[in-house]
Amino acid sequence: MALVVFHDNKLMPVQRGLTSFSSVDTPQQQIMLAATAISIVPVVVFHLLAQRHIVRGIGAGALK
Repeated sequence: MALVVFHDNKLMPVQRGLTSFSSVDTPQQQIMLAATAISIVPVVVFHLLAQRHIVRGIGAGALK
């Protein structure tokens, strides 16, 4: 869907950018693994910073 909606490469999602590292002719698994690890870092940092609020929100939503 990102290929249809976005025409600019700067607006593409991270997953679409990661697919540019894969090729049939030259598989670059090491580069793809490194790029995947780098793309995961912001998500992990956000989760670590907001973990208390996430757990509190889940607990508040579970109570009626």
